[in-house]
Amino acid sequence: MALTYDLRTVKGDIRDKDGYLKPATEWVIWETMHVGINKITDKNKDEFLVRHKLACQTAGCEPYLEAEAIEAMVGLETNASALSRAKFKTSLKRRIENHATSAFWKLDNPRKVSKMKPAERFDR
Repeated sequence: MALTYDLRTVKGDIRDKDGYLKPATEWVIWETMHVGINKITDKNKDEFLVRHKLACQTAGCEPYLEAEAIEAMVGLETNASALSRAKFKTSLKRRIENHATSAFWKLDNPRKVSKMKPAERFDR
């Protein structure tokens, strides 16, 4: 299913001088799928940022969105699946378990890992 979005009620500065969406705008749109919040409001913008930071930490990367980018997107709506706080926590636990399982498999199978192509090493 394609990700669709509605920017009609967004009041922030979301376009560049040529009328294209700014990179931060696109990042926030895509992040709605990862954090399970499909409508950004004044009430949930802080939770959106916290969920973004937690999702990044479990993936082993640095958070790439700032509070200002999310603030600018108040009013955004997407068709991403909405997750309650409890379901989001469960998804984080599952991500952590998957990363740990993958890491343990690699420790137990160093010869197989060394024979893998570089891109495959991260997929397992």
